[in-house]
Amino acid sequence: GPMNCDSPFMTKEECQASIYCEWVLISGQKNYCQFGPLVPPTLRPSPPPAIKPTFGPTFEPTPRPSFEPTFKPTPQQTERPTASPTIITLNPTTSPLKATLNPTESPSYKPSPFPTQNPSTKPTALPTQTPSASLSEQPSSSPSTSSKPSMIPSSFPTLSSKPTLSTSPTYSPTKTHFPTLPEYEYKRPQRVDLRWTPWDDLDRDIQIEVSEALGYNKNNWNNLKTNDVEKLRWSDLSERKKAAATMLGYDEWSWNCWINNFESFSWRQLYEWELTPYLESLGWNSQRWNSQNGPPVLKQKRWDDLTNEQRESARQLCFYKTSYDELNIVEYGFGFPIERPAARFVPWADLDSETQATMEQSLGYNDFNWNNPGLNPSELKGWFEMTDSEKRGAEAINCTDSCWDCWQAQYNSYGWQDLVNRGHNDAYAGLGWSESSWCGESEPPATSKRSWDELTEQEQLNATELCLDRFIWDKNSLEGNTGPFPFILPPVRYKQWSS
Repeated sequence: GPMNCDSPFMTKEECQASIYCEWVLISGQKNYCQFGPLVPPTLRPSPPPAIKPTFGPTFEPTPRPSFEPTFKPTPQQTERPTASPTIITLNPTTSPLKATLNPTESPSYKPSPFPTQNPSTKPTALPTQTPSASLSEQPSSSPSTSSKPSMIPSSFPTLSSKPTLSTSPTYSPTKTHFPTLPEYEYKRPQRVDLRWTPWDDLDRDIQIEVSEALGYNKNNWNNLKTNDVEKLRWSDLSERKKAAATMLGYDEWSWNCWINNFESFSWRQLYEWELTPYLESLGWNSQRWNSQNGPPVLKQKRWDDLTNEQRESARQLCFYKTSYDELNIVEYGFGFPIERPAARFVPWADLDSETQATMEQSLGYNDFNWNNPGLNPSELKGWFEMTDSEKRGAEAINCTDSCWDCWQAQYNSYGWQDLVNRGHNDAYAGLGWSESSWCGESEPPATSKRSWDELTEQEQLNATELCLDRFIWDKNSLEGNTGPFPFILPPVRYKQWSS
């Protein structure tokens, strides 16, 4: 280095090897090393010298630009500079009069004045504005439509899944399997939420009434489609059963849809109510339905395997994931994507001492932030962010990996692109979230300030797909209001500011 040039220990070889030093030779004296002239090395070698230098500026521009700029400008400007840079074509045209080998694939916007020499054999995508002078030798690939009736009737009647209305009467009566119907529009009845309430959360009076009148118990109430009374339509219920069903909030139309799912009606009756297209979407037809030879192919699929169109058809028949797959409403609600971890929603006082100690040591829980979900900072973490100790605590309540991310964190630790990659963005978008609001660049959606009952049915279903139910959404406490206070404790007020 430069600091060693005057060192008495510097050898000749080391001195000459340094760009900062020079070796001094003095006759009759000791040779030594000293600081030399500071000449830094060039960063890049200079280009080779010109073969023959010019003595003045050029009068004609170069036919093509150079690949590198000149290092020094000429003392005088060019007499005739180029107006624009030259663009070199790779395949110049040899003669403009010759036809191109590859014509354009799309037609010109203006028609040519002369007819084509070789007409195409395929019909045009759109009909011509004026009819042709002569008939076509071949028929068109698709039938044409007309607003006027044909002069000669067809040999067979036209088939349709729905009856059509004519603006003018027919001259002779038609034969049909179904009578002509007045104009009708199907509208699905409103959901009765009480039926989706777990048995242990029902009032004692309701438990006694539905048990005595409708034959419900804890098992067949929590497990949908397991009570024989749900196979009966409203007209088959006794007056005693109808009274109990009315107490739950049902009438004839809502019972037939939400409890029976129209499974006790004939195809003809469902045709009159315009329900057969939904059944056909799910794989049913009149023969299979009326013969009841078993479920159709699509009914053997799980809800998650249905297409979006099939799910919408099932919803019009008052099916949700839980009722379609015949799941437990305690574990799956309206259709949670992952089973509800029951141990997490047991009040702190009801946990055994060993579980309390594990939750306290591994996840930092206490009676307050356990009974009020969302107050513990560990619940803001995704599974990939948790320590080994925290993961062992989560395993103690049977909620790991995807269960934790859904039920504990509701994917709050995910970035928007992570939600897109894992398919959770649609549910959040259905609640009004966007990438900008998720990232804090704009205000949260209006749904974030609404209670569960203020959400629409579709918004509740979107929340369900994110493991949010009424209890978590409304930020309720596992303890309820057991103290001497007139109102339930508002848990958000006691949430840490940083959270």
